[in-house]
Amino acid sequence: MAAKEGLLRPERGDVVLFANTSAEHPGTYEFAARCKDRLETEFGLPVLWFEFCTVEDAWRGEYRRKASYRLVKPIPIEKDTDGFRSSGELFEEMVSWQGMLPNPHSRTCTARLKLYPAHELISEWLGQTDGPAHAGHHWTRKGGLVDPNG
Repeated sequence: MAAKEGLLRPERGDVVLFANTSAEHPGTYEFAARCKDRLETEFGLPVLWFEFCTVEDAWRGEYRRKASYRLVKPIPIEKDTDGFRSSGELFEEMVSWQGMLPNPHSRTCTARLKLYPAHELISEWLGQTDGPAHAGHHWTRKGGLVDPNG
C-alpha cells in the first residue's frame, strides 16, 4: 500500500480520490469505504468520493447544462441524501447531457464519469491554496530550495 510505504503523505497535500460511476459492483463500494476509513484513520490522508453530475449554468444570458461533480459520502443515497448513487443514474445523466451513447468510436464513459470530474475537483482543491511559487515546484516564497523528500 502506497500510504504504508510512505509514498502518500498528508503533510505534502496528498489526497486519494474515488470516482463513483454509479455502476460499480456492491463489493467495490464496501472495499472503497474500508480503504477510506483506514487511509483517514491510520495515515491521516483525506479520501474524497465524487460523482459526475450536471448543473444549470447561465452563460451570456442563456441557461445551459454544464458538466461538474459532487462530493458524496460513502453511504448509499437511499440512506443519506449526500450519499453515493449506485443504480446507473450517472450513466443516464451523462448520456442525456452529451446526447449520445458511448460507442467504439466515442468512448466517453471514463473521460466523462471519472477523468473530467477528477480534473475539476483537483483544480479546485489546488486552486484554494497559494500553490507552488513561480520559480518552481520546490522553491519557497521566502526564496530558498525545499527538499522534495521531506
